[in-house]
Amino acid sequence: MIKFDEINNTGIITLQRPKALNALNLEMIIDIKEKLIFWKSKDSIHKILIKSEGKAFCAGGDIKAICLADTTSNLREDFFKEEYKLNNMIFSYPKIITSIWDGIVMGGGVGISLYGKNRIITEKTMLGMPESAIGFIPDVGSSYILSRMEDSVGLYLGLTGYVLNHFETYKLKLGNYFILNKNIKNFEYEYIYNNSSIEDHQNQITETESNIINNSKLIEKHFCSFDIEEIFKSLKSEKNSFTNETINHLINRCPTSLALTCKMFDKAKKLNFRQCLEMDFYLSQLMIQRDDFNNGVTEVLINKKKNTKWNPSSTVNINKKINNYLTFDINELDMIIEKQ
Repeated sequence: MIKFDEINNTGIITLQRPKALNALNLEMIIDIKEKLIFWKSKDSIHKILIKSEGKAFCAGGDIKAICLADTTSNLREDFFKEEYKLNNMIFSYPKIITSIWDGIVMGGGVGISLYGKNRIITEKTMLGMPESAIGFIPDVGSSYILSRMEDSVGLYLGLTGYVLNHFETYKLKLGNYFILNKNIKNFEYEYIYNNSSIEDHQNQITETESNIINNSKLIEKHFCSFDIEEIFKSLKSEKNSFTNETINHLINRCPTSLALTCKMFDKAKKLNFRQCLEMDFYLSQLMIQRDDFNNGVTEVLINKKKNTKWNPSSTVNINKKINNYLTFDINELDMIIEKQ
């Protein structure tokens, strides 16, 4: 499922699970973590390249396997604990990590790449955090980045699960280099064998039509509150195609996921990256025990339907119902990540 190579001072990680869109399972996460630990102390390895086979870089964690796992197993706890440890390692890794986003990048795929120094976009890049569709929350530390984005765009992405195209990903500075898909193989060869710089292989990116960029002022206006009830109220106060479309999209997402995403992003603004991961773990263990998570994964990912029944079914007065989720003191959580 993963191929590891060492060529000319480069440690290469190739995700090889294309039929599953390179979704990460627990074994893959542990293997990557252990290899990065090994390469960290190996003087002959100067940089890391993460790439994939198939049409996806990595579509996320193998959430279906987690949902279908025997409830007596520790998979639901172990998966997220090991995943977040890996995310933290990548965030603070002392060697250059370069990822090639040639295709779908979602959820856990964001977590193993966004925090490296170089994120290469191609015209096939599609990036998003779609967790609210399955009764979960944007995790892998994404709240640290998204809560700090300008004009409330990050909160919009976390709530709606909007999938960014290559131009949007570049424009919002989530990726920092653009290389055409047809030129990727040549870039890989030159980068690995001749230590060529990424700058030498960049292509000109063409501006494309973007719903999110065209409506940035409306996003800033309506998503400025970290309160889902206020966001709905604001959206309903203005009638136009964007607000109508956004409302119709949000009402199909899990209400608890929406409300909790707002509150966790508000907290994340005051936390460091490691603390965001600790918060993610604490909240993940609450969310995956809810019927909304089991129903969301079953309907959306397994049955491929979009008619999930949520409980509660709307965001009306929902803040009162989730207050107990946010009463934790970040400094009193059982830490899963050792302080660096």
